[in-house]
Amino acid sequence: MKKGAIIIGILIFSVLAISLVAAQALPAPPINWNDVKTFSTNLLKDTGTSSELVARIVLVLVLTVALYRATEKLTKNSAVAIILALLVSILGVRFVDSKTLVGLLLPYGALAIALSVLIPFILMFFLLETSDIQRPYRKLAFGFMFIAFMMFWWLRWDKIGDASYIYLCFAAFAIGAYFMDPTLRKWWVETKEGEKTKGVLEVLASQRRDEWRIAVEAWSKDPTNTVLEKAKNEAEKKLKASEREAEKY
Repeated sequence: MKKGAIIIGILIFSVLAISLVAAQALPAPPINWNDVKTFSTNLLKDTGTSSELVARIVLVLVLTVALYRATEKLTKNSAVAIILALLVSILGVRFVDSKTLVGLLLPYGALAIALSVLIPFILMFFLLETSDIQRPYRKLAFGFMFIAFMMFWWLRWDKIGDASYIYLCFAAFAIGAYFMDPTLRKWWVETKEGEKTKGVLEVLASQRRDEWRIAVEAWSKDPTNTVLEKAKNEAEKKLKASEREAEKY
């Protein structure tokens, strides 16, 4: 499957997000960033404020990844899955009114702000680390989350005061996930492989248990038969060995 398809949406959103800050803080570049912002504003049916536009982009990204993970096994073509997920996400976000968006991702209370960034971050973290998406793409997604949190801090600090530092904290978590991705991924793969191994060992232990019961039943009918007794003992040893291996996982 072509896992690289997911990066298209992430890259586009990253460029749009960076453009907002660049347009405010840097000299006018050759590209007309106002046109880019106008296009994304019309696409997502935004009110035009920078904070809401970034929030809508984050919401589209989270929904796209979630829908992609939900539909990737329904089709062999990952490009089709990501395109459908992106289109559905954009259409869904277009129907989210400004008041609802502010309540979800742009609240003003400290606890509400913490939840508004914690939930998307955990969701993205889980979806990315438990997927088959390649490392560069996962790291780029974490990089986008870092940029988004930094932009929220930059755009909202004058409105929410010290609560804006919550965004900086989660930006630090995002950049931490960026650098720790290889370790986190290794842990997940080992855990997943461990579960598979445990399942195989449990099946083997069940088979050995059946063999032991058959051997015991045969020996009980003729306790003086040394061959049957030896077979029973061997079956018991194999069963205990299999159970010990399964318990390790």
